[in-house]
Amino acid sequence: ANSMSQQTRITAHRGFRDVFPQNTVAAMRGTSRLGADRIEIDVVATSDGEIVSFHDAKLDDLTDETGTVGETPAETVLEAEVLGSGETIPTLSETLAAVDPNITMNIEFKENGPLSWTEFGEQALAIADGYSGEYYVSSFDPDALRAVRDIDPEIDVAPIFFQNRAENLELA
Repeated sequence: ANSMSQQTRITAHRGFRDVFPQNTVAAMRGTSRLGADRIEIDVVATSDGEIVSFHDAKLDDLTDETGTVGETPAETVLEAEVLGSGETIPTLSETLAAVDPNITMNIEFKENGPLSWTEFGEQALAIADGYSGEYYVSSFDPDALRAVRDIDPEIDVAPIFFQNRAENLELA
């Protein structure tokens, strides 16, 4: 086997959430400085179809706002403070703009809100194409990955699996 396949790559999950307020611009800048190979971010859609970097379907546990992201307008979502950090929820564009382009981005499609996965994918990929580094899309939802493949078969996709091994092998 060549040495490249043996190389360990460090991925900062949610932008290194143990050190930085997760999925925020501060996390992207901080993790870029620390020299991670990859950064994993989560993206969800607001009620008016803005793609934002956020992990949960609801705002309640991670911010000073309440409600479901997919039922809340971008104006409110983008002002929500993450974990009392002074950082707010960023758009996907803002998130990618804060990352060193030497870092590969793992953009996890989490919640499509009011959008179809095709609409979500078209919008998110148009934004991601503006990132000068490399990126790929991951998701627990096979429909999200199918939409990415339909939009652009050249984009790498990574299925994320739950614990059902037989189902995972069938899906793979």
